Formats: sequence, C-alpha cells, structure tokens
Amino acid sequence: MIRSLLTAVALGALLAAPVRVAADMAPMVGMHDDAHMQHMALSPARAARPGDAERAVAILAAARTFMAAYADPVAAERAGFAKFAPSLKLPIEHYTNNANAVKAALGKFDAAQPTSLIYARTGESLKLVGVMYTANARANDDTLDAAVPLSVARWHRHVNFCFKAGQEAGLGGDKRFGMGGSIETEEACAAAGGRWQKQLFGWMVHAWPLETDPKKQWAVEEPNGKGAMANGMRM
Repeated sequence: MIRSLLTAVALGALLAAPVRVAADMAPMVGMHDDAHMQHMALSPARAARPGDAERAVAILAAARTFMAAYADPVAAERAGFAKFAPSLKLPIEHYTNNANAVKAALGKFDAAQPTSLIYARTGESLKLVGVMYTANARANDDTLDAAVPLSVARWHRHVNFCFKAGQEAGLGGDKRFGMGGSIETEEACAAAGGRWQKQLFGWMVHAWPLETDPKKQWAVEEPNGKGAMANGMRM
C-alpha cells in the first residue's frame, strides 16, 4: 500500500497534472509548427564549465551501452518498457519504463536507466535511435544541470494548454483547443470556456547516442527529420 502511494505521488510530481494524450495528434506532426513551439519551454543555456563535456560524453556512453540490449522493442517490453499510446502508429515511438520514471521524479538521475527508449518508425519497422531522461516537474535549473549539463543540452517541458471536451483540434474540432491548440494564455482559455493546464509531464531531455555529430547528440528533436513525437504530442 505504501509503495503504491509513493509511486502515485512520484508519478504525479513527474507528470504535474492529469494528462489526456491520444486524442490530439495531427497538429503536432510538423517539425517546427507555431502551435508546437508556443507550447514548449526550454531550460536556459549555460556557459560551459570544467567537466561538462566529460559528463555529457559519459552519459552518452552509458545510454549507448543500455540501448545495446533493446534494439528490438519486444526486448524492451520484456524489461518493463511500454509503448505510449499503443493503439497509434507514430513516426517516433517512446517506450517508457514507469519504475525509471519514478526514480527520476524522486531526483535520482541515472544515465544507465533512462525513462524512455525512442524508436523511429519506417512502415512497420522500428529502429532504436535514442533515449529520454526525465526530471521532476518542479526541478530547478541547478537540478537539471546536475543531471545533464545545460551547456550541452536543453531540457524542455510542455506548457500552456487549453482543453475542452469534444473540441480537440486533432479530431477536427475547434483548433483553439487541445495539444496543438492556438490558445496559449489562461485568460483566453477561460474566455473560451476551456480547462487550463499550465504544464503537462515533467522536464525531459533527449539524447541520440548513436549520432556521430556532437551537434546532433543532444538535439531537442529527433535530428534526422522525424521529430520526437509521442504521447499525443511532441515529447
């Protein structure tokens, strides 16, 4: 009972609020569409400090070693990773391990235990291309920097959403609402009769350890054009 309660609390801190994810896919497909960018906030960049580059290299090495066992998503599922929005086929699929997510939400960053494995889809084929690390929704810049240096990577979070039942833009409803909705202020949401949600999920950062170009290894989005899309929104 206590363990279940702790898990629920930790996941609540990670996710920040209840999330409706699968209904509003279409507006998030474009790589840099305005609707996507207005709902994303990035951590600040910091000047490089001694040891930052070495820490980043060590994280990538740990992730690369971890990924070696999960080229096949079936192996990932056996290890406790589950595809988010399993009924949908997305260009990029996140397979998430809830136990790892809880540890991350509790502030226990482990480069060898990412929250999610990221697969790129080509037809029915899935290729493992990266990982995602997460942090508590309330984590500050110093906490994020201690996990993955802000001089190397930009953490991101998803913010400022307005929901209204039956009006998700991805379902052909009112394009003001949902994951890709045009509303971006609480006042506008209230005026439209919607339900405001300041933040979905916690902080997250992507790593692409198989990339050889250092500029691509910590890209916010999948660096080869598919976009880091999952969970009904860009992750």
